[in-house]
Amino acid sequence: MQNSTEIITQSLKIEGMTCVNCALSLEKSMKKIGIEQVHVNFPNKELIFENPGNISANDVENAVKNAGFSIQKNEKQSQLQTQILGGISLLIALYFMFIMFFHHSPYPYFDALLALLSLSIAYYKFGKGAYFSVKSGEANMYVLILLGASTAFFFSLYLLITNSATHLYFETT
Repeated sequence: MQNSTEIITQSLKIEGMTCVNCALSLEKSMKKIGIEQVHVNFPNKELIFENPGNISANDVENAVKNAGFSIQKNEKQSQLQTQILGGISLLIALYFMFIMFFHHSPYPYFDALLALLSLSIAYYKFGKGAYFSVKSGEANMYVLILLGASTAFFFSLYLLITNSATHLYFETT
């Protein structure tokens, strides 16, 4: 009696990959669950792997999630969300570029509010990836983005509250 398991080649679209290191961490996560033949196409944001048949779709989804990404289910909704958040971020960036021509911002509390909105968008977009990256013992680009933005925001907030500001760095957020 011959025991044969059918190997199934699968392809999934992945959300949240922004660099080659992201692709490598996703590949490593897939290999941890027993998938040997795996390829992550970073430019197309695609995960291609050969499932030996003993690994469930739930296991694959959890491996993707543990790497800090998600499987793309509704492309149009994802694009709309990205466009809205990108538009808000662009408006905030344009405001901060405009006030760079002044020595001091005329409205530091308004700047703090816009920086908080910008930081919230950053945490929404990069927070999950940063968390899972640190959890897996690696620091990827998400960690660096959030670390830099958070440092600039909280240092500027401290300077604003203590009224010891020679310069605030909310535009860096």
